[in-house]
Amino acid sequence: MAEFVFDFNDYEFYCHEMIKEELTRHRINPDPNPWFQEKIKTGRIKLYSDRDIVNELNKIYGTAATLIYISLLKISCDTFHAGFFEEYYGALDCIENVTDIECFLTTIKECDEKIPHQNGLGEKKTYVLVQMMEIL
Repeated sequence: MAEFVFDFNDYEFYCHEMIKEELTRHRINPDPNPWFQEKIKTGRIKLYSDRDIVNELNKIYGTAATLIYISLLKISCDTFHAGFFEEYYGALDCIENVTDIECFLTTIKECDEKIPHQNGLGEKKTYVLVQMMEIL
């Protein structure tokens, strides 16, 4: 079915890089990563990282980009699981200089690493991406 959809002319699929990481974690047989990598390489799948999202938001919001990202992440987390943001991303509310992008991204990564697998993080991060795309 996926191949059928990807055969549509000019079809593009956008997702967060966490989807790729989750595919690896699940150890699906056959391994979907070669297929996924090929779609990324040919541009059929557009893969975004947290840095990419913050950089896009920065074009509109400047130094407030990280605050907007936090807002989008809260919405995403609450949409999928009430209390998820507070449980796993509470450290973002404690960053002294939230406009420091490198510090912000390091804190996000540390939070991500504490989230148990199979909590739909790829979907949550992809929803952040979708919200960013709506803003742009």
